[in-house]
Amino acid sequence: MLKSTGFKATAIPVAAALAVTGAIIYPGIETADVELNDGGVWVVNQSEGKIGHVNYQSRTIDGGVATPLASYDLVQHEENVMVRNLEQAWLTTIDP
Repeated sequence: MLKSTGFKATAIPVAAALAVTGAIIYPGIETADVELNDGGVWVVNQSEGKIGHVNYQSRTIDGGVATPLASYDLVQHEENVMVRNLEQAWLTTIDP
């Protein structure tokens, strides 16, 4: 008859304790905290002079405007959306 050394009996609780300790200590993976407010984002097609609102949940463009500006940029902070004229240095607000 073989005698048990008790290795198996102590190895399982030690392994479980190590796994629990590792799970508690491990900080996890960093993620970006993005708040989309209305669930969408504004996008620009400068070659066609168009600005559109993309609804992320439905994956559709649900609104937009056309601009006659040759050189412009879009500025978005939370619910505030503005078009920046790069030639004349002025801002125009877009009412979502």
